[in-house]
Amino acid sequence: MPYTPYHFGPNGLVALMLRRWIDVPVFLLVNAAIDASVLGDRIFAPGDETVHQFLHMHTLLVGGCVGALFAAAIYYVPLLRRLCEKGMAWLDLPYRVSLSKMLLAGVLGAWIHVGIDSIHHADVQILWPLLGDNPVNDALNGMFNERSLILRGYVVRWCLWAWLLLFVQYALMLNAFRLKARFTAVWRFRRLLSAMRLRQPQLN
Repeated sequence: MPYTPYHFGPNGLVALMLRRWIDVPVFLLVNAAIDASVLGDRIFAPGDETVHQFLHMHTLLVGGCVGALFAAAIYYVPLLRRLCEKGMAWLDLPYRVSLSKMLLAGVLGAWIHVGIDSIHHADVQILWPLLGDNPVNDALNGMFNERSLILRGYVVRWCLWAWLLLFVQYALMLNAFRLKARFTAVWRFRRLLSAMRLRQPQLN
């Protein structure tokens, strides 16, 4: 992706939906860990057009390993673990540290990142070392790369929509729309109307 924050939309949406089984902060922050390879490429290999092949972090194999190591680092470094706890407390979301949930979040978060980038960037070697090209991008772009700009635009717009859905989902979790209170009020009003009808005298 052009910028790592684009990934936070779809990854955040998935993280909140699966928050019982995965660690939300790790699932989000692993995106920055994977994109560190792009920064490394620009520092150590300036001018290289294949910016997503540095250390092969944008692959399912290496990306998954990086995600697991990243999760383990957060779990075993007290400062990082406390930052995750404070972040979730600030968001007012329940949170409990679990190594298994962090490891799963690290691997799955990295894979989703690599999967999205394999659609958006032709230089991602998603199946390295089995394949050196990008079969996902080739299949979606066409043989002559005629749909490249259209496809990239779709990916960016989808990520922006995911950001919007993420805000809505988060608001629903916090009951920001007060839907529960409104449904309760409607239910009580209907019960009151039913009770009033039953109390009315029946005309012969």
